[in-house]
Amino acid sequence: MATKKARAEKKAQKAEAKTAAAAEAKSTTPEAKVSRVTWTPEDGAKIRNHRKSLGLAQVDVATNVGCTSSRIAEIENGMVHGRPTGPSQRLGANIAEFFTGGKAEEVAKAKEEARKVPALAD
Repeated sequence: MATKKARAEKKAQKAEAKTAAAAEAKSTTPEAKVSRVTWTPEDGAKIRNHRKSLGLAQVDVATNVGCTSSRIAEIENGMVHGRPTGPSQRLGANIAEFFTGGKAEEVAKAKEEARKVPALAD
């Protein structure tokens, strides 16, 4: 009798796990992952203007947010648009944090200090 009960419990657990897995799969479809944030060409222009106002190169931003400078160029030129998901969503958060968290100013200040010392420039 104990083995019948154990089998029944195991079967119930498997059914629960299967239901939970199906619910998880449904909630992680691309449609479900879509962020409320939408990238527009205007966002790219804002990023470019802010970057330039700090005297930073695309490579400075890319290095600090975890992507390539060509990806930053695509964003700034409005070639990346729509709702970011997955890695693009994380990249958007990294870019926002870079500019709003004070890191951009730190990088710009360090770059300016390096320019003052000829041997360290470039």
